[in-house]
Amino acid sequence: MAKLLGLAFLLASTNATAILSNPDPAIWADDTGVETFAPNALTASIEVFDPFDAITVFGFYFVGTDVNDLNNLTVIFDQLDQGAPGQSALIDFSSGNVIDADASALQDTFTPGLGDVGFFLNVAGTSIFTEAALNGIDLSGTFTSLLDPTSHLLTFETPDGTPAGFDLIFGFTANANVPEPSALALMLLTLPMLGFVVSRRRAKA
Repeated sequence: MAKLLGLAFLLASTNATAILSNPDPAIWADDTGVETFAPNALTASIEVFDPFDAITVFGFYFVGTDVNDLNNLTVIFDQLDQGAPGQSALIDFSSGNVIDADASALQDTFTPGLGDVGFFLNVAGTSIFTEAALNGIDLSGTFTSLLDPTSHLLTFETPDGTPAGFDLIFGFTANANVPEPSALALMLLTLPMLGFVVSRRRAKA
């Protein structure tokens, strides 16, 4: 945990120009495209890098809910949580409470449960989601800690490539990345062709 927190301050003090690149391969695994997570009963988050501070909101939603309904978006850090790095929050999925650890105050509430979640970063009213399908394009990265598989660095960028934020999450198990239906269909079409090519090469040999 201490190493992860130390990296948080390091990241905030560096020029983050390639936000979807691995910030430190000695600490983080490369981005595998993970978009959703299974939370433990008690989790935590730390705001690391927030260049738009006063106009950003970071939070989560339960997968499968309507993200256009603001009632389904739970706030972890809002516009008042300024001064990253160091802003921290506790998320209690058993009670449905998000606690602003810095202010020792209730940040937000949600219906208790342990369903899969995704995360969002709202910049001036426009949300960027960890699920690429909700954006129409992949605008986030997930870098899992090599020290703890339930700790991840989430990175977000705007469609023009501008870094939008870094957030650490603790106590979340990354779900296996499921191919999009179109990608799955392409794979199913390609496999027989590969088998045909291999069989022809063996026949020639």
